[in-house]
Amino acid sequence: MPFTIERNDLSTIAADAIVVAANERLQITGGVGLTVAFAAGLEELQAACDEIGFCPCGSAVATPAFNLQAKTVVHAVGPVWQGGALGEADFLRSAYDAALACAVSEGARSIALPLISAGTYGFPADVSLAVARESIRAFLNHHDDVDVRLVLYSRESVTAGMAAYLDVAEYVDDHYVDEHPAWGTTMLNASGWYEERQLVEDNVWPAEDYAQPAGADAQSAEGYAQPSEIDAQSAEGYAQPVEDDAQSVEGYAQPDKSSSRKSQGAFRRLGSSLLERRRKFSEDAAREPSGSAPSMPMAEPMYMADSAAAQVMPDVGDTSKLTELLDSLDAPFSTTLLALIDERGLTDAQVYKRANISRQLFSKIRSDANYRPTKKTALGLALALGLDLDETTTLLARAGFALSSSSKADVIVEYFIKQGNYDIFEINEALYAFDQPLIGSAG
Repeated sequence: MPFTIERNDLSTIAADAIVVAANERLQITGGVGLTVAFAAGLEELQAACDEIGFCPCGSAVATPAFNLQAKTVVHAVGPVWQGGALGEADFLRSAYDAALACAVSEGARSIALPLISAGTYGFPADVSLAVARESIRAFLNHHDDVDVRLVLYSRESVTAGMAAYLDVAEYVDDHYVDEHPAWGTTMLNASGWYEERQLVEDNVWPAEDYAQPAGADAQSAEGYAQPSEIDAQSAEGYAQPVEDDAQSVEGYAQPDKSSSRKSQGAFRRLGSSLLERRRKFSEDAAREPSGSAPSMPMAEPMYMADSAAAQVMPDVGDTSKLTELLDSLDAPFSTTLLALIDERGLTDAQVYKRANISRQLFSKIRSDANYRPTKKTALGLALALGLDLDETTTLLARAGFALSSSSKADVIVEYFIKQGNYDIFEINEALYAFDQPLIGSAG
């Protein structure tokens, strides 16, 4: 684990094994395979294929990678689409299964592959994507120490292959607050205090979601990804910002600076209120005898930045199914997570696979009661547990995060939760299609 999708040139990828589409005679003629062959050294790669000579449809063979940033090139022979009545989907599934198995047999622990047969072989995008998804899912169920990356030149193949794309797009249009001022919110810091933070003015999860919390020590080497380390085209699978958007150096449209002074004032008042509560708490604590300091109250509900769409986040106090587990204000994220896993009757393997995180990262969360995940990891775990929206909101709060209508990624995840669809593969396909960072995949 995990599985990621990225937009990139397959010939530039650094991975143990790179999979390319091939024909039965293993003649390199065009498409992505030719691009990869030029980078590897066309004459050398073709000579290696000629030594093998033949590979039947639905199978795969391996050659050296030569000049690529890889150890092995796996040549997978997929079928030509002829309408679907000749078992083409079955042959394609066999080709994916054979390619992944071949890569592992060559010792690969990271595999990059394209949508096989989706180009000149004419496979419809929805069929090609569905077959790839199910093959990779089945493979990772038995190889949770392998990273698999689906590498695409564009988002169109995923967009066309998503059955729910139009529904997701409509939901985003209805719920995403596109224009919002910079605003402050309260989050738990490493010492357990609420502090004011400035959110990034863009349409993805805040930089704080990936940043190491204040006061953290060696945990940064154990799953806290720093913003400077996030490569939009890396194995982490982050979506590349739109490069033709000149409105900001980040590639994201900036908010309208003239929007809603009233909203800004409301958040300043909210921040002042919280600071006043903190001051009062400190004064009360100073007056109490040693060891009997009062408990810090929870933060006020977070309001949306756009006053026209102002709303309170869901009231988790109405949750009926898991009230006893989720109502303890003192329970940290890890403790709450493990209690939920036990309540659901799930195994660790079921949870980290459904969450699209590695076994190693899950072990760190289980072994450290104070471990604080990134927001995308916390969301992946909420999805793995099948939590409803209220329960997801509460679990995120244990890690110091919240869902927001000013985050397009959050709105997309909210759509799937409301639909009762917790399939991390499909959710990540939607996030990729809308140029958002994927869930899971890193700490």
